[in-house]
Amino acid sequence: MNIGDRIIFCYLQDGEDDNYNKILFLFYKKHNDVNKSIKHLNSMNIEIDKSYIKPMEHGEILEDKIEYNKYEKIVYSYLDLQTLEFGMENIINYDKYNEILNKEYEDKYLYRMNHSQKEAIVASNGKAFILTGSAGSGKTTVSFYKLLSLLDKCERIAYITYTKELKDKMEEDFKNITIEKYHNKVDFITLENLFNDYSKEDSFNKASRLKLITYNAFKNWYEDLKIFDNNFKSKYDKEIKEKYDSFDVYSEIRGQIKGGMGKDFVRAMKGKDQVKDILSKKLYLDLPEDYSYFNKDARKIIYKFTEEYYDKLFLVEQLKKDYIDDNNECYKLLKKNTLENKYDYIIIDEAQDFTDLQLYTFMDLVEDKNNVFISGDSNQIVNSTFYSDERINSLFYSLGIKPVRKDFRVNYRNQQQILYI
Repeated sequence: MNIGDRIIFCYLQDGEDDNYNKILFLFYKKHNDVNKSIKHLNSMNIEIDKSYIKPMEHGEILEDKIEYNKYEKIVYSYLDLQTLEFGMENIINYDKYNEILNKEYEDKYLYRMNHSQKEAIVASNGKAFILTGSAGSGKTTVSFYKLLSLLDKCERIAYITYTKELKDKMEEDFKNITIEKYHNKVDFITLENLFNDYSKEDSFNKASRLKLITYNAFKNWYEDLKIFDNNFKSKYDKEIKEKYDSFDVYSEIRGQIKGGMGKDFVRAMKGKDQVKDILSKKLYLDLPEDYSYFNKDARKIIYKFTEEYYDKLFLVEQLKKDYIDDNNECYKLLKKNTLENKYDYIIIDEAQDFTDLQLYTFMDLVEDKNNVFISGDSNQIVNSTFYSDERINSLFYSLGIKPVRKDFRVNYRNQQQILYI
């Protein structure tokens, strides 16, 4: 621009994010055209409010007041976002893309991104990233677009979900939207996929498919358990099943004793070679109150029960039916280095349903721990994990990585007024 040129603009707000201001450039006029435009405005009897304009002092140089560093950041941020969109032009089949976006169905996960969602993807470039937010805030949408943005940068990508439903839906949308040459670059994975691909041993029926032990299986076994051995009875209450709820016991075993990593991920501080198959009794008893359903005396009973009954009776029975404990299998994969550095980048969706040990095991899939994108919500926990956003921070810190974190507050599935009740 020359010094006499003019730009007319107005301020707007993003239609999907009321907290984000935009500038809309209306038109640009060269110096020679400015007077013509002013005469035209005068002929229309339009009154111009000049009350907010601070007059320049004589000899004042406006250029000295410009914060060039500030504007440089804005320009480059804008270019990053544009590059994000333009970079997908050779990846996406836009006919299929628009068809999927325009469909209305109950389990729809994919939407057009708003500005703050695009910013999250740009902010995650080259850095470990944690995305938190409520249901309907767009976490899966952003995770999916992050995947698309990696296709020309990475050769092997893993997209990990807990539920088969989400895994199947994301894989279907991905293959419908993207050009075929990218299809083999991405593996869509659940825990069951992982174990069936890498964990089968001679003790399993090779013709059958390994299945994860569920709470219902534990509940039926726990409530039918009638006989405790003398060693257990002599020290603890033999009516344990009447004293402690089956769900609380199962949650404690799966989320903490088997799947927990201790406060601040201390179980992993000495490296994966030192990780044991169970949280030590001392670390378990030392957990803060908000890490457990039980007080310290009750924890002693639950820990003993895990060693004597869950491991030696329940798991043995389940293995005969090709049912496996997901934490046990993750531990085996971790110790064998089975998964080491198989991918250039991993995206973990539904992180709240994975235990700490499982999330730690996933880190083994990628060499550069900055190449990890995790999204989750502590209010959407379906399984027993004791998940919290702060503990995901601890996961990265235990690996010597400082993650970037962004939270989405707005729920785009609900009416705006509901969000502020």
